[in-house]
Amino acid sequence: MHISIVTVCLDNPFLERTIASVIDQSYPNYTHLIIDGGSKNPVTLDTIGKYRNTEKISILAEKDDGIYDAMNKGIQRSNGDYLIFLNAGDAFYSGESLQWFVNNYDNHDIVYGDLEFVNPESNFKVSFPDKLSFSFFMKSSLPHPACFINRTVFEKAGMYDTSMRVAADWAFFLKAIALHQASYKHIAFVISVFDHGGVSSQPQNQPLIEGEKNAFLKRYFPLFTDDYATYEKAEQKLNNFRNSRLRKYLSFVFSVLKFPEN
Repeated sequence: MHISIVTVCLDNPFLERTIASVIDQSYPNYTHLIIDGGSKNPVTLDTIGKYRNTEKISILAEKDDGIYDAMNKGIQRSNGDYLIFLNAGDAFYSGESLQWFVNNYDNHDIVYGDLEFVNPESNFKVSFPDKLSFSFFMKSSLPHPACFINRTVFEKAGMYDTSMRVAADWAFFLKAIALHQASYKHIAFVISVFDHGGVSSQPQNQPLIEGEKNAFLKRYFPLFTDDYATYEKAEQKLNNFRNSRLRKYLSFVFSVLKFPEN
């Protein structure tokens, strides 16, 4: 089985960290595609020059219309049975990440592992659920750097929506699984290390993310979205009651009351 690793890059000085983690893989049957959007950073350019003629690495350097346009270029130029997007700054967790996937994928359309997040304050690992639901996607998404996607999924669900600037990956996963019934599997293994400095992680981008998500949901799931909003309000009221002083008092009262047996 051939795996295409797609790395989108623009002026990221940590590109070499990503490349080194790919070269370190014990599984040999892969191609690494680097899609650079016209970097000017000298460190990035030095890295691109250093690896330009390296076996298994293919580099495309040209202007693009944002990260999802670059990711689509990676899809179009790849020939792997499965693709994984390991963007500049991210890295595989160990030299066995690809081999672990190959040993456990079981022919599912989408196979995702766990992720280690790295930021200046701390590192922490995040485990993802075995079973996905609409509720999960309303609050989270699958981890792109730890997610292997069968290329046939892009043929069924389409590529990334370039009209979206920061939430097209979330929309793709929801569309593929909820609308096109792509099969999925979670493998309990940390696949990659995620650089928490990405666009979707920036607090100032949260309003844009929410706006794009809401527009997507209204387009594809209008009735379900309204029902889910009602459910969320009811759940919040229940949680508020569970944490209220009244609930704690009633629990205490009922715990001490003695009721006669029939």
